[in-house]
Amino acid sequence: MTQADKQALPDQRSEAAGDTPAGEAFPIVGIGASAGGLKAAEAFLDAMPGNSGMAFVMVQHLDPDHESVLADLLQNHTTMKVSQVAEDSPVQPDHVYVIPPKRSLAIRDGVLVLAELDQPRGRPAVIDQFFRSLADDRRHDAIGIVLSGSGTEGAKGLAAIKERGGITMAQDETEAEYSSMPSNAIASGCVDLVLPVAQMPSKLLEVTGHAGDFNLRDDDAPLEQGEVATLDAIFAQVRSSKGHDFSDYRRGMMLRRIGRRMRLRSRTNLTDYLAYLRENESEVETLFGEFLISVTGFFRDEEATQALESKVIPKLFEGRGEDETVRVWVPGCATGEEAYSLAILLAEASASLERPPAIQIFATDIDEAALATARAGRYRDTIAQEVSTKRLDRFFIHEGGSYRVGKALREMILFSRHNLLQDPPFAKLDLISCRNVLIYLTEEIQAKVFAFFHFALRPGGYLFLGTSESLSQAVEKFSDVDRKARLFRRREGAAAVRSFPTPVPGAARSSGSRSAGGTGERRGNGERPQRFLLERFAPPCVIVDENWCITYVSGRVGKYLEHAVGKPTQDILELAREGLGLELRLALAQAARSGTPAVRRGKVGAAGGWHEVLLTVEPIPDSGGMLMVAFDGDKSPGQEQLPAQVPHEKLASNGESAAEPDSGGVQETGAKLIAEIEAELKSSKALLQATIDDLETANEELRAANEELQSMNEEMQSTGEELQTSQEELQSTNEELVTVNQELHSKVGELSESNSVLDNLGASTNIATV
Repeated sequence: MTQADKQALPDQRSEAAGDTPAGEAFPIVGIGASAGGLKAAEAFLDAMPGNSGMAFVMVQHLDPDHESVLADLLQNHTTMKVSQVAEDSPVQPDHVYVIPPKRSLAIRDGVLVLAELDQPRGRPAVIDQFFRSLADDRRHDAIGIVLSGSGTEGAKGLAAIKERGGITMAQDETEAEYSSMPSNAIASGCVDLVLPVAQMPSKLLEVTGHAGDFNLRDDDAPLEQGEVATLDAIFAQVRSSKGHDFSDYRRGMMLRRIGRRMRLRSRTNLTDYLAYLRENESEVETLFGEFLISVTGFFRDEEATQALESKVIPKLFEGRGEDETVRVWVPGCATGEEAYSLAILLAEASASLERPPAIQIFATDIDEAALATARAGRYRDTIAQEVSTKRLDRFFIHEGGSYRVGKALREMILFSRHNLLQDPPFAKLDLISCRNVLIYLTEEIQAKVFAFFHFALRPGGYLFLGTSESLSQAVEKFSDVDRKARLFRRREGAAAVRSFPTPVPGAARSSGSRSAGGTGERRGNGERPQRFLLERFAPPCVIVDENWCITYVSGRVGKYLEHAVGKPTQDILELAREGLGLELRLALAQAARSGTPAVRRGKVGAAGGWHEVLLTVEPIPDSGGMLMVAFDGDKSPGQEQLPAQVPHEKLASNGESAAEPDSGGVQETGAKLIAEIEAELKSSKALLQATIDDLETANEELRAANEELQSMNEEMQSTGEELQTSQEELQSTNEELVTVNQELHSKVGELSESNSVLDNLGASTNIATV
């Protein structure tokens, strides 16, 4: 698009963003780029009209040792004024602002503020820093775009913009000259639109044209009756598909999330959007993800984290022995950064104790995708901006361009799906860290959640909330520890919780739809006969995982399994009653090795004698090594129990004792048989014990070899990290050189064009010119 073409376009401001008088909010577009970003930015401005009503801020990695001519180069591609940011520059619509070298950039109250770089070389996170400040300052008027560049920067900043209701875009990675930055942003799931650069301006004008629609009402704005019904229908559509009910979330927040999708789908009212939702199952999935947007990070809110570390963490270990456990719950853990941060603080505190207690952290969420990320424990190398080098070296393993959580830290945390509003809480907890979750819930639901927290905590337990949350609904249940840091302690004597959450209709854990009304009741009536039949006629059975730990029990297995004195365990071999262990071990090994059912007959000791039992161990297909173990006792009552010893006499029908014929011979034969069986059993036990000893010895040798390999691996990792650091520095320098080279190339092109014009002028005049 030529400059003349752009000047001839009609005024887009009233159509896209409305007239923008002084002081009125208008969209601000943050553009992040690195190597190859100059060409993409020029193409973007070529397609963007000069009267859109938006402002544009270009943030790019620049060489700190050279003056940038980026503003001059971009000015040739737009009628808008392009300027390099000076100190405290107020942002105006239809202007383009460019970051200067050696500075970081933020926006506060519509004013661009510069600061010195904390990390002048390497990989300063100038793009993420600006995107975060843009999200806080402009909220739904913030737009973030990631263009060509290497590295991972930009993804976290886009997540912050999306969480605040703004729009996020990324350049099509197949078009980008350097695809790392857009690819990482897209992979993070925080990008709304992936487009070629030339198509972005028209989409921006379309999206900002709905900026004043219904979705931007605040919490206090009344809804018409029809709008309330439509909103409830949207929640029902998500609930029937995903099994989660969002009707108890704050209406204003839900409307903003729905409004984002309406803007992106060009729907101007809720009714139109509901119709679109019913016709497109993929949009239901996207809206569900929209509702679950959460921005998290390691050691968020530094002052609050320091208060937790100094005022609460040490008290959790006071008076605790090595046979006790410090229990922590992190509801709404998202992708796990907060849970791992707490684990680091607890691990550091316990390291100073001679006999520290065990640490168990329960981290829960309803977002399966986020939990999968948390369980993997792998994060981009940008976490180096949040986690100190000392902690990275101690608790993380650097692999390529990411950090993986170390085994010791990972084993402290159990990640699981748990709905705070529908599932019962955990119990006997020392600390609950529920940060930036309650702000999404209505005050009535907040009061219930606080009651559950009060129940879940031990006497004197602690509650850690987000900086935007308060105890307004539960001041009688908790006392202040540090109000500014949102640290509280459980009060004694407060009213106890009377009931736990119960699943709402349709809130199934599966993703399949379920109709409302009486369906659950009818299904429940149908399940009762089925359960009766299984309990009455099916043999008792358990399901074990690949480590032979019990994961599920069906029927009464108490005749075959029992808990021994001491620490509880789920190992089926340790739970097996006397006499059953050897046959059970052999059956498990045979089924696991062959992948086919294994059947063995054994005996289990019980009061008064031994009982025969038929063991059936069968692999479960496509379960990752899980096995089903069924215990089937002899159905013949007369043969089920074997006598513990051969009787010397039997009772006559009249109750008097009668001597057995040839009792001495029978007694002698029985005693001999018993002695032979006992000798064979003793021999089998000795052989088994010897085999176990050999196995343990081999395991010790393998463990020692493994430790040596780990030591060698750590040395190699240390060398690899040094090489990786050098590579990052070289890559950063290369990016800066690429940017400078592109700028020089553009300048050389302009100079060649000027020289050509002068040559043509001289050749055409044939007149000496001084």
